[in-house]
Amino acid sequence: MFGPLVGFLTAWNYWLAWIPGLGAEGIAVATYLRTFAIFHPYPIWLIALVIFIIDGAINLVGVLTMGNYEFTLSGLKIATLTLFAIVGLAGIIGIGIPAVGFSQYVSQGGFLPLGAAGIFTSFLLVIYAYTGCELISVSSEESVHPERDVPRALIGSAAIVTAIFVGVIGVLLALQSWKVAGTSSSPLIDAMNGIHQGFIAKVLTLGLVLASISAIDAAIYVSSRLLFSLSRDGYFPKVFARLHPTRKVPILATIVCVSAMYLCVLLDVVSPTNAFVLLGSVTTLGFLWAWFIIPLMQIMWRRRLGKERVRRLKWKVPLYPITPIFCMACVLLAIIAPLFQNTPGLLGLNGGELPVAAGILWLIIWTVYYKTIGQRLRTRHLAENPEVADELPAFLRT
Repeated sequence: MFGPLVGFLTAWNYWLAWIPGLGAEGIAVATYLRTFAIFHPYPIWLIALVIFIIDGAINLVGVLTMGNYEFTLSGLKIATLTLFAIVGLAGIIGIGIPAVGFSQYVSQGGFLPLGAAGIFTSFLLVIYAYTGCELISVSSEESVHPERDVPRALIGSAAIVTAIFVGVIGVLLALQSWKVAGTSSSPLIDAMNGIHQGFIAKVLTLGLVLASISAIDAAIYVSSRLLFSLSRDGYFPKVFARLHPTRKVPILATIVCVSAMYLCVLLDVVSPTNAFVLLGSVTTLGFLWAWFIIPLMQIMWRRRLGKERVRRLKWKVPLYPITPIFCMACVLLAIIAPLFQNTPGLLGLNGGELPVAAGILWLIIWTVYYKTIGQRLRTRHLAENPEVADELPAFLRT
């Protein structure tokens, strides 16, 4: 049931999640930068090109440089959101700013204005906000102590992101009506302008730019490693698996991924109205597919390993098997619930139907590729390297 085709599609769907998704991020960062007078004369495609070249070059230098760069950007991003929360809280309770109070929580139709249905229809958006936490596991091969560092980083990142999101959203909803949040620009910027904090709004704009640059940098890293891994395993030509002799970076894979992301940015030139929606929709299924397959494979691998090898695993999923089953249920809910919402989409499809339709089309295209080209390359690879035919992943070996 779950043979090489599903493995190939899972990895390639995850690659898909990063490429067009961060093409959309490139459009976003260029759009925010154009709000500053110094960038206003330059088109979105040119600003995005410079950003992709810089982030791509940093990834080509080496993983240590990339990691330090990403750590710095992430720190600045957290500091920006913390600034918003502090200034926003001051505006709510009236410290140096006329008090806004907490009336927005209930004055716009009550605490749950759309009822329980509103929670379920927003499920897809909320899950998408957490995408990226799982990319930490991609770095396990380049980690000195993956059995210790990867679980710590995954759990720590999820906890920090949750705390920041809940805190920022709590402040935001007190400052601004949910009916208008994000309808003109960033809701955080609109909220600061709403309490007459124009300077803080400019700082937040810079913070959003740094957040987008950070996301692009991380996406270049993870997508290039996916292409490298799939090439090394025989699904694509071996040229993408070649590493720089000293920096140990997949040069061609990185260049190809940066170029693919930037091609998605150029959709904004062709269709500025629909580019962001289309790219975001194509991205969604890639993440959801991966998030569903990961816990499913967790269950299947445990059965294959047997009790003794499971007992000797260096790190085990907490509350197994409840945790993976709960994760799969949440992903299914995120896919199904938005199908019944009536949000704007494209080509006659609503916002919930579009990711499903785009994902099905993508699966068909790459299933045809696998059956006609990828399977032949994989067979040749196994013939040349018979020792890897039934090899367990490194992290499952005992």
